[in-house]
Amino acid sequence: MNMQSSKSKLVRNGIIVLLIPSVIFLVLLLAYPQNISLANIPLILSQAIAPAILAWGVSFCLISGNWDFSIGAAQLMAAIIGGRIALQLDIGFAGVAVFAILAGFCCGLITALVFYVLRIPTIIVTVGMMLIYESLSGVFFDGFGVSMPPGYLVVSKFPNNFIVLAIVFAVSYYLHNFRKIGYHVRAVGNNAVVASLSGIDVYKIKATALVLASTYAGIYAMYSLGLSGTQKAASNMQTSSLVFDSMMCVFLGMALQRLCNLVIGIYIGSVTMQLIRLTLLVFGFPSQYNQIIIAVFVLVFMAISYNGEGVRRLFEWFSALKQNEKVTAE
Repeated sequence: MNMQSSKSKLVRNGIIVLLIPSVIFLVLLLAYPQNISLANIPLILSQAIAPAILAWGVSFCLISGNWDFSIGAAQLMAAIIGGRIALQLDIGFAGVAVFAILAGFCCGLITALVFYVLRIPTIIVTVGMMLIYESLSGVFFDGFGVSMPPGYLVVSKFPNNFIVLAIVFAVSYYLHNFRKIGYHVRAVGNNAVVASLSGIDVYKIKATALVLASTYAGIYAMYSLGLSGTQKAASNMQTSSLVFDSMMCVFLGMALQRLCNLVIGIYIGSVTMQLIRLTLLVFGFPSQYNQIIIAVFVLVFMAISYNGEGVRRLFEWFSALKQNEKVTAE
């Protein structure tokens, strides 16, 4: 009996999770049938891959209580260094994969060492490292970035893009659910003092989360180069937008965590973000307001998710108020 109830609960939760992006897409389909059709679904799912990859890396930081604003710049460095080395050695996209991920790992290692040695808040460390990495992107290779030839664009076509998604998803699921790091980041994030008393090295776990986040930034760089083929140097905190986009995906995933696994929730969050952007584009909202509207949506969604009982009581209060008004009028 318990097994049947758990299965029915799992199915119900799965339907609710899928209902969120489905409702947004249905609204678009009904409002603009001339521009939106079922043929757009594969494109939306593929556009959600890159943000999800970076968000899976960021999740280790946010869960453990870190704020990592350097991952966008780490991705920048990983793409330029990894792409340039692969081109110079003429070893194809496999070289991009190896050296981009390795460069991302090295950036994360440097950031983690700075944090571990100085013992200052991660938000300060990562903002500083973001500025350093962005400056270096304008120095390395004379600031020209990297441009890959057409033969390197191997993940721009189906099914290669979804193969990358499946591999990164599997690795993320394994790390979050079957490795000590997944349990330790949750323990540190829930209560760092209790985790420390339990024998967990809090600073080591936070540093490891920074390394993992930048390694995922390297994977993102690999995917980005295999998709678009170009990466320009950046400055003046231009990479911060990438950080906020990934954080929003994680926040949506964390809000959905009561209904599904976090790793699944992050990808659903990424799909939802793409649908919101498409909605704003279709309805003609000015692009400069996109981030504001998306941020408001995320805040409202998280408020409803984390305060479901409070929202229910609010609706009950309004219903009772209307009922009293009717009685008074009669």
